[in-house]
Amino acid sequence: MSEKSVFFDSADGDVREYSSADMAAVLSGIAKNGVLDGLEVTVPSDSSGAVISAGKAIINGYVYILDESKTLAADAGEYRRDRIVLRLDTENKEIVTAFKPKDSDNTANEISLAVVEVQTSGAVTSASDARTFSFHNPIIYGTSAPRSTRGIDGDIYIQYES
Repeated sequence: MSEKSVFFDSADGDVREYSSADMAAVLSGIAKNGVLDGLEVTVPSDSSGAVISAGKAIINGYVYILDESKTLAADAGEYRRDRIVLRLDTENKEIVTAFKPKDSDNTANEISLAVVEVQTSGAVTSASDARTFSFHNPIIYGTSAPRSTRGIDGDIYIQYES
């Protein structure tokens, strides 16, 4: 049996080193995959691409931060409906935005932000919100002391009994 304690300061003769995987393991136990805030997808009137607003998300304990809006351009080809996803790539140590065919499933390393229409020219003409937020209704307000319960999906909910 192996035991591990993490995130203590190093001391003389006791060097503590932790990996990003150690931190991701902790974060993934606190928050489930999803958008923390922002990352709304819109389409400008010139259809130059899909604009993703600033925001944050978490995938398997790894955090994505977009500190200013970015435009994601689509490739020309057949008319299609695609999803815009955030994709975790642990090999390259990054989370990236990408277009993905609408009918394909997300992997465990992806979350959807929007469904978009892409014209044959590559112009993006519409976007509908497909974000899943990381903290779903975490607090129910009431009048008495809080109690916590673990939901069937593993999330911890703080509830106030009335």
